[in-house]
Amino acid sequence: MRKFMFSRRAAAVLVATAAIGGAVAAAPATAAESRPAGMTSSFVAYPGTSFTGQPVDINGCGLHDIPAHGSYKWIARGQSGRMYDQPGAGGPVHTVLASDENAEQSTPFGWQSIFIVC
Repeated sequence: MRKFMFSRRAAAVLVATAAIGGAVAAAPATAAESRPAGMTSSFVAYPGTSFTGQPVDINGCGLHDIPAHGSYKWIARGQSGRMYDQPGAGGPVHTVLASDENAEQSTPFGWQSIFIVC
């Protein structure tokens, strides 16, 4: 069996390259694989305009009521968000936030609930 010898510096460079996802690591094939395990798209609601106040991070598959309506940020991580004007996803879908495109609005909005589609 052949042994490979590395200097400490070469070994450190190889480990560092692997740790930051360098050439020795495989690239993700899809957007879903590039997100951390268990992370879904997030709807971050702020009570104040211009993203002020204590934010509420809404994530995870399924239905969620939205408690704050001053401004929002949508962080797309592979799931879309169906927005409703009534709590509990009542009524028709008003807007669909894309699964692959972030969005934000710094002014008040009227959506009362979101269904994150997984």
